[in-house]
Amino acid sequence: MLAEGPKSGYELMKRVREAFDRAPDAPSLSPGTLYPLLHRMEAAGLLASEEEPRGMRRRKVYRLTDKGLRHLLEMLSKGVDLMCEGFRLHIAALRNAARDIAGKRELREAAAEILGKLDEAEKLLREMKSILREAATPKKPGE
Repeated sequence: MLAEGPKSGYELMKRVREAFDRAPDAPSLSPGTLYPLLHRMEAAGLLASEEEPRGMRRRKVYRLTDKGLRHLLEMLSKGVDLMCEGFRLHIAALRNAARDIAGKRELREAAAEILGKLDEAEKLLREMKSILREAATPKKPGE
Protein backbone atom coordinates (compact mmCIF):
# COMPACT_ATOMS: atom_id res chain seq x y z
CA MET A 1 0.00 0.00 0.00
CA LEU A 2 2.96 2.30 0.51
CA ALA A 3 3.91 1.73 -3.12
CA GLU A 4 0.78 3.79 -3.88
CA GLY A 5 2.39 6.71 -2.05
CA PRO A 6 3.32 7.86 1.46
CA LYS A 7 0.79 7.15 4.22
CA SER A 8 0.45 7.55 7.95
CA GLY A 9 -0.12 4.54 10.17
CA TYR A 10 -3.77 5.55 10.49
CA GLU A 11 -4.18 5.70 6.70
CA LEU A 12 -2.54 2.29 6.35
CA MET A 13 -4.86 0.80 8.96
CA LYS A 14 -7.87 2.25 7.16
CA ARG A 15 -6.71 0.93 3.75
CA VAL A 16 -6.01 -2.55 5.16
CA ARG A 17 -9.51 -2.68 6.66
CA GLU A 18 -11.04 -1.55 3.36
CA ALA A 19 -9.06 -4.16 1.43
CA PHE A 20 -9.99 -6.96 3.80
CA ASP A 21 -13.66 -6.00 3.86
CA ARG A 22 -13.72 -7.75 0.47
CA ALA A 23 -12.21 -10.87 2.10
CA PRO A 24 -14.64 -11.76 4.90
CA ASP A 25 -12.42 -14.44 6.50
CA ALA A 26 -9.35 -12.18 6.69
CA PRO A 27 -7.96 -11.41 10.14
CA SER A 28 -8.22 -7.89 11.52
CA LEU A 29 -5.22 -5.61 12.00
CA SER A 30 -4.69 -3.81 15.29
CA PRO A 31 -2.43 -0.82 16.00
CA GLY A 32 -0.46 -3.13 18.31
CA THR A 33 0.40 -5.24 15.26
CA LEU A 34 0.80 -2.50 12.64
CA TYR A 35 3.11 -0.04 14.40
CA PRO A 36 5.73 -2.57 15.55
CA LEU A 37 5.71 -3.97 12.00
CA LEU A 38 6.26 -0.49 10.54
CA HIS A 39 9.13 0.11 12.98
CA ARG A 40 10.78 -3.23 12.08
CA MET A 41 10.39 -2.51 8.37
CA GLU A 42 11.92 0.93 8.85
CA ALA A 43 14.84 -0.54 10.83
CA ALA A 44 15.39 -3.01 7.98
CA GLY A 45 15.56 -0.14 5.47
CA LEU A 46 12.33 -1.10 3.69
CA LEU A 47 10.54 2.08 4.78
CA ALA A 48 11.49 5.62 5.65
CA SER A 49 9.42 7.98 7.74
CA GLU A 50 9.19 11.68 8.32
CA GLU A 51 7.13 13.93 10.50
CA GLU A 52 4.80 16.27 8.68
CA PRO A 53 2.41 18.91 9.97
CA ARG A 54 -1.28 18.13 10.08
CA GLY A 55 -3.23 21.07 11.41
CA MET A 56 -1.99 21.81 14.92
CA ARG A 57 -0.42 18.36 15.24
CA ARG A 58 2.27 16.41 13.47
CA ARG A 59 1.96 12.93 12.03
CA LYS A 60 4.51 10.36 10.99
CA VAL A 61 4.28 9.43 7.31
CA TYR A 62 5.89 6.30 5.92
CA ARG A 63 7.13 5.77 2.39
CA LEU A 64 8.61 2.80 0.61
CA THR A 65 12.37 2.93 -0.04
CA ASP A 66 14.05 1.48 -3.14
CA LYS A 67 15.02 -1.51 -0.99
CA GLY A 68 11.37 -1.82 0.07
CA LEU A 69 10.19 -1.66 -3.52
CA ARG A 70 12.68 -4.40 -4.47
CA HIS A 71 11.36 -6.51 -1.59
CA LEU A 72 7.79 -5.88 -2.78
CA LEU A 73 8.68 -7.09 -6.28
CA GLU A 74 10.32 -10.21 -4.83
CA MET A 75 7.18 -10.92 -2.78
CA LEU A 76 5.01 -10.39 -5.86
CA SER A 77 7.17 -12.82 -7.82
CA LYS A 78 6.82 -15.47 -5.10
CA GLY A 79 3.08 -14.84 -4.94
CA VAL A 80 2.73 -15.35 -8.68
CA ASP A 81 4.73 -18.59 -8.40
CA LEU A 82 2.39 -19.82 -5.64
CA MET A 83 -0.69 -18.78 -7.58
CA CYS A 84 0.51 -20.62 -10.70
CA GLU A 85 1.25 -23.77 -8.72
CA GLY A 86 -2.20 -23.57 -7.15
CA PHE A 87 -3.78 -23.21 -10.59
CA ARG A 88 -1.83 -26.24 -11.83
CA LEU A 89 -3.16 -28.34 -8.95
CA HIS A 90 -6.70 -27.10 -9.48
CA ILE A 91 -6.56 -27.74 -13.23
CA ALA A 92 -5.62 -31.36 -12.60
CA ALA A 93 -8.46 -31.74 -10.10
CA LEU A 94 -10.98 -30.08 -12.43
CA ARG A 95 -10.03 -32.33 -15.33
CA ASN A 96 -10.88 -35.34 -13.18
CA ALA A 97 -14.08 -33.81 -11.83
CA ALA A 98 -15.46 -32.22 -15.02
CA ARG A 99 -17.98 -34.98 -15.76
CA ASP A 100 -19.34 -34.88 -12.20
CA ILE A 101 -19.64 -31.09 -12.35
CA ALA A 102 -21.46 -31.19 -15.69
CA GLY A 103 -23.93 -33.77 -14.36
CA LYS A 104 -25.16 -31.82 -11.30
CA ARG A 105 -26.92 -28.46 -11.35
CA GLU A 106 -25.57 -27.20 -7.99
CA LEU A 107 -22.01 -28.02 -9.08
CA ARG A 108 -22.54 -26.23 -12.40
CA GLU A 109 -23.73 -23.17 -10.46
CA ALA A 110 -20.60 -23.27 -8.29
CA ALA A 111 -18.48 -23.63 -11.43
CA ALA A 112 -20.22 -20.62 -13.00
CA GLU A 113 -19.45 -18.57 -9.87
CA ILE A 114 -15.79 -19.55 -10.12
CA LEU A 115 -15.79 -18.58 -13.80
CA GLY A 116 -16.91 -15.08 -12.82
CA LYS A 117 -14.09 -14.84 -10.28
CA LEU A 118 -11.58 -16.07 -12.86
CA ASP A 119 -12.80 -13.41 -15.30
CA GLU A 120 -12.08 -10.78 -12.64
CA ALA A 121 -8.65 -12.33 -11.92
CA GLU A 122 -7.87 -12.33 -15.64
CA LYS A 123 -8.77 -8.64 -15.88
CA LEU A 124 -6.54 -7.81 -12.89
CA LEU A 125 -3.67 -9.88 -14.31
CA ARG A 126 -3.91 -8.04 -17.65
CA GLU A 127 -3.69 -4.73 -15.79
CA MET A 128 -0.69 -5.89 -13.73
CA LYS A 129 1.06 -7.14 -16.86
CA SER A 130 0.47 -3.82 -18.61
CA ILE A 131 1.91 -1.84 -15.68
CA LEU A 132 4.94 -4.12 -15.34
CA ARG A 133 5.54 -4.22 -19.10
CA GLU A 134 5.61 -0.42 -19.22
CA ALA A 135 7.86 -0.19 -16.14
CA ALA A 136 10.27 -2.82 -17.51
CA THR A 137 10.62 -1.18 -20.93
CA PRO A 138 13.83 0.86 -21.13
CA LYS A 139 13.19 4.54 -21.70
CA LYS A 140 14.86 6.33 -24.57
CA PRO A 141 17.19 9.22 -23.68
CA GLY A 142 15.22 12.38 -23.08
CA GLU A 143 12.02 10.60 -22.03
